[in-house]
Order: sequence, then C-alpha cells, then structure tokens
Amino acid sequence: MQLAMAMDSLRTIPEPHDSVEMKNNYPYRRKDVGEYRIIYDYDPLEVRIIVIGKRNDADAYKRFNRM
Repeated sequence: MQLAMAMDSLRTIPEPHDSVEMKNNYPYRRKDVGEYRIIYDYDPLEVRIIVIGKRNDADAYKRFNRM
C-alpha cells in the first residue's frame, strides 16, 4: 500500500524532497519507499516507472543494469 501511494504521489510531485537524481548522467530519479526503491523518469505529461526493487540487496540496480 505504501509503495502504491508513493507512486501515485509522483504524478503530482515528480521531484519530492526525498527523491534523488541518479548519477552517471542517467536521466532518472530514485525514491526510497520503505524497503523498496523506485527508479523513474518523468516529463510534463507522465511519470514512467523504470524499475522497482528491494533496497537491501541492490535488487533495483541489478534490474536496472539488465535493461
């Protein structure tokens, strides 16, 4: 439920204070929600969720690097 609410809130505030721009010139942001990490990007019309994965074992980054 917490994860769904966080994704929904990104639609209205795509750069919340607790999100971080990713390094290495990626055009993405990341947001931590409990034990999960959301990697996403956005433009004025939409927010695109790229990856959701667990934070503690770097699952989100492993999935992201496979893309």
